[in-house]
Amino acid sequence: LAMRPDPNQARLSQAIADLAFDPWRAFAPVLGESFTAERLPATARVLNRVTSALAGPINSAKARYDRPRPYAADRSVLQCDAPAGHGAAGWAWALALAELAPARADALLQRGRDFGESRVICGYHFPSDVEAGRLVAAGVIARLHAEADFRRDLEAARRELARAC
Repeated sequence: LAMRPDPNQARLSQAIADLAFDPWRAFAPVLGESFTAERLPATARVLNRVTSALAGPINSAKARYDRPRPYAADRSVLQCDAPAGHGAAGWAWALALAELAPARADALLQRGRDFGESRVICGYHFPSDVEAGRLVAAGVIARLHAEADFRRDLEAARRELARAC
């Protein structure tokens, strides 16, 4: 089975917190308390669009490569709680936010990697699942860039985020 890290308590606590499928909660540690959907409607529009665009490709990949989750394949694998969301979204959110706040890109991308790693720690994904999700996420983000209205939304969100965070 997968090589999984043996998390310390702090990392396990973060993995459990990452069960929440919420970009605002996931990236607030990097962008601050003002990083909220209510304060940042243009950024919310971008993140919602990214999340929606991922659904089709992720569902197709899951259907094509259907395999048991690590905790189902090996009962000794830690399972934090009921799975919610997926690692691809964390990476897609990180890619979009890194474009919007390039001065914080390194921290945002690291947070996106950690979000995916949390899925491994909690026994919901194998490391290869997380890597595949990153590839799908990158493809979805690249595809969205072909759409003029998405690029306009990105620009509005970049200005908004620069003022607020």
